[in-house]
Amino acid sequence: MHTARSVIAMTSLGRAYVRNCRIRGGSWTSGINLYWWNKNRLDQIPELLVDDIRYTGATSLKRQADLAIWSVMMLRLCFIDDIVEAAFVENDEIGLERGITDRAATAVQDFDLRKLGVWIRRELLPSLAARLNNDRYRSIVGELKRKSEDGFILPGEEINK
Repeated sequence: MHTARSVIAMTSLGRAYVRNCRIRGGSWTSGINLYWWNKNRLDQIPELLVDDIRYTGATSLKRQADLAIWSVMMLRLCFIDDIVEAAFVENDEIGLERGITDRAATAVQDFDLRKLGVWIRRELLPSLAARLNNDRYRSIVGELKRKSEDGFILPGEEINK
């Protein structure tokens, strides 16, 4: 899951899954594992392969690659922002971190990948961890697991009858 294409696929499917769960009345925690997995990779710059660039434009290939990677990293931030926004609606404290993509764009206005990575490591990740640390994450996952074992259907699960 290090290439730009794999990140796009995982993040796009994750956003669709969480959106579908929310539409069906699921909690913001329906995508908690996807959130955690993506959060832990936010500052990793995905690998862009030459074949990933389909068309060349008037700008240099290096610039096109940088902009493509920027877009992939912002897509990851959009997914995290989706979860955070859903948590805000449910009055969970992680929801107070909403507006992540806007904050990233404001903090790093020149599409500089290095600056984006620094902002993610210095600003975003500590803020997210302060509101949803490892212990709280494990507690949420444990609660979801207990509900599932007690016969509740978790968001996104199908009833097999």
